[in-house]
Amino acid sequence: MRGNNVVVDLAGAGIGLSVTVSASALSKLFVGKPCHLLTEFLVREDGWQLYGFESSDERIWFRHLHSISGIGPKTAMATLSVLGVNGVISAISAEDEN
Repeated sequence: MRGNNVVVDLAGAGIGLSVTVSASALSKLFVGKPCHLLTEFLVREDGWQLYGFESSDERIWFRHLHSISGIGPKTAMATLSVLGVNGVISAISAEDEN
C-alpha cells in the first residue's frame, strides 16, 4: 500500500493489480483480507489506470466529476475522498464552487 494506491491480488492467482482507491474504500481494506471493490478502468495517452470504489454511488459520482471539462481522474478521486458522495451532492446543491 502506498498513499491511496493498493495492490489487489486476484483470488490468489498470483496476479496483482495496482488500484487507486478512494479514502472510504481504503478505510475498509486490510492486508491479507478478501475485499470487494467496484472499479473504473481508464485508458489514456500516458497510461492505463484502475480506480477502485467502495460503492456504486461513489463510482457513479467519479464518472460524473471526471466528465466535467478540466477535472481529471486524480481531481475527481481527491474530491470524493475529501467530501464523500454526500459532500459532493451538498456542494453541488449549494452551488459551492470551493
